[in-house]
Formats: sequence, C-alpha cells, structure tokens
Amino acid sequence: MTKPLKTSQELNLLVADAVRQIELVAEGGSSDPASHAHVGPVYQHPRDDQGRNWDVSAGRNLGPFSGAVTKVVDPLRDRYDLADAKALPEDR
Repeated sequence: MTKPLKTSQELNLLVADAVRQIELVAEGGSSDPASHAHVGPVYQHPRDDQGRNWDVSAGRNLGPFSGAVTKVVDPLRDRYDLADAKALPEDR
C-alpha cells in the first residue's frame, strides 16, 4: 500500500495541530504558550511491522495528554509516510 508522502515540516504541523486540538477540548485551551503540550519533531526510522516509517520525538508538558497524543499521532503515522530523511534526534 502506497501512502501519501509528507515532509517533516508538514507532519510536524499536522501533529502540532492535533495536540493543540486535544488541549482545546480537554481544558478549553490555555492562553499561555509555555503551558501548552508539545511533541518533539518527527524523525524517520526503518519501516516497522505496522508499515510506519516515522515517529515523534519525546514531548514536554504532556501530563494527562500523553495517551491522547498517541491516539492522534498513530493514525497520522498510519496514513502518511515521511518523505525527507532526517537524522534521529540526539535527545529523543
């Protein structure tokens, strides 16, 4: 199965938007950007058993959102392939 390709920049935006939507639904959204949940940049890896070739780096301020983040990121990983190879982040 061929998946649509997205650049790391496009995937980062999709992931960030999905995480922000979780916050808006869960808490009404904070106006303080420093308190927002944040997921690190996407990185490419060898295709896994589920056919995924990318993941996201560790996040911060995820707290109670960590399970919800996985639930919104995994479908994106299933739907899109990462088109541009990026090195695995050192701080992952």
